[in-house]
Amino acid sequence: MELRNRKVSLCLDRTWSLCKGENLSLWNRNGEHLHTVQNCAIEDIHSMISIQNERIVAAADKELVSYELSQSGDSSYKLAKVKQMQYHSEAIHSLVLISASTFASGSVDGMIIIWTTSNLQPIKRLNPVSTSEGDNKRFPNSVQALMCVQERYLLAAIGCGFYAFDVSNDKEILVLQKKTAHLSKITCIGFACEGELLATCSEDKCLRLWGQKQTAGEWKDMVVTTMEKFSGLQSNELLQLSASSPWEPSLLGECCAHGGSVQGFLDFDHEGIVTCGSDGLVIIWKVNLTLLFYFKEHSFGRKCIS
Repeated sequence: MELRNRKVSLCLDRTWSLCKGENLSLWNRNGEHLHTVQNCAIEDIHSMISIQNERIVAAADKELVSYELSQSGDSSYKLAKVKQMQYHSEAIHSLVLISASTFASGSVDGMIIIWTTSNLQPIKRLNPVSTSEGDNKRFPNSVQALMCVQERYLLAAIGCGFYAFDVSNDKEILVLQKKTAHLSKITCIGFACEGELLATCSEDKCLRLWGQKQTAGEWKDMVVTTMEKFSGLQSNELLQLSASSPWEPSLLGECCAHGGSVQGFLDFDHEGIVTCGSDGLVIIWKVNLTLLFYFKEHSFGRKCIS
């Protein structure tokens, strides 16, 4: 069985797994192949999410395609195409579920579109740009990564910066921004240290950590949300501040040891962070950002930085 350009990326109800790449394949929990749907797009399937009513949405190049898991009379399961959507003008690089009723897609064209899961219609467009290509077709405002917090805040890595939108109301509100967070485009974004820090990976070969310069006041003992813990501001304070200028986090540290783009990271709460890069290195960092271990392919080494 050839598995070129494929990887398991999504589970449905802990029973079915989906394999994306050149085509879309359905497997059961015993590893038995059930069905394959041909990907008609020129590019491979880039990302997928699971939405309500046993459906999935897959992104391939500029298109979003919805599939439904159905059972035929002979008890066999199949994937059936439900709808094909093309509202982006360039390739879709990120797809994230916001809530049971909405999800978002982000594209190289700089546009973020929020969709309904019920009828798969766009309801909001964020970050519209007049010219998406920029100089020499570098697409400076491309949306490289999306993540959602608390079913309310949509965090987006756009070009060299990152932003957070409150999408809980009819009109979205920009509550957080860092326009120039890296020297090159951000490839990955996520929280670290139990939500106290925001980590960003970039093509500039670094991972950077963002947060508050000073700890919050006495009310911090009552923190119940990730965004409050990260910003040191209660939700209403964050909204009030955005009326004049969105809150801007401070750079608290960086991890720079890769020889190529940092592609992603794993967080181990307050124990440390693991980064992986296009240079083939996986690096383990202590919580004080000291490089502890690195390994490449099948070799393993240890290195300390003063």
